[in-house]
Amino acid sequence: MLWKTCDEQREREMRSISSLLIRGRVRRLTKRAPCLHEGMLWKTCDEQREREMRSISSLLICGRARKWMKEGMQ
Repeated sequence: MLWKTCDEQREREMRSISSLLIRGRVRRLTKRAPCLHEGMLWKTCDEQREREMRSISSLLICGRARKWMKEGMQ
């Protein structure tokens, strides 16, 4: 139960970190090239968010797999 709570907390934190990074990138892109079409900017933002979430998910999965392996060996 405790591990589930910790994993859920980690996922929430990673989602919030990811959203902060994305917002920061959008602001930087907007400052650099304010004439870019907004739809194109959001498409780039969505693609980046997908890549980040896949990498975060894989890290979380690897962490869980390691934990399960350790528990299984004991």
